[in-house]
Amino acid sequence: MTTHHLIQQLCDFIPWAKKLKETAAGQWRDPIAAGKWSPREILTHIMNWDRNLLEEMLPHVASDAKLSFIDIEQHNQRAAVLAQDYSTLEKLIDDVTHARRQLTDALAIQYDEITHFTVDGQPYTYESFILIFTEHDEHHRNQINTFLGKRRP
Repeated sequence: MTTHHLIQQLCDFIPWAKKLKETAAGQWRDPIAAGKWSPREILTHIMNWDRNLLEEMLPHVASDAKLSFIDIEQHNQRAAVLAQDYSTLEKLIDDVTHARRQLTDALAIQYDEITHFTVDGQPYTYESFILIFTEHDEHHRNQINTFLGKRRP
């Protein structure tokens, strides 16, 4: 997989998220299932991961770097709380897409195919690291798409 292709996969999230301004209106605060998050919370969760990668992880990626993920449960709880601050879908989508653009811009500059590093003892390259997050995006996109598809008249 080429650098461009990987970063493009992350960029593909942006037009999808922008389309939610139309397709999720009226449903963005509703849980996708009993005991699950709403699209608002899921999007904030993704945005928080983008910000964490940009601010806390990428600055430290270097050959043989030993990195750690943050406490995932605590990070997710903070995202759910932050989601409550968003009173409009438009503002949330604007912030989500801005964070994603910042992340992809930074990756486009920093990405290389030779740097090897570890995160919590697991070996990574930029490619394998980015793949985790493209799969994470896909999981949550599918959740939201399924939810919105079921809720349409």
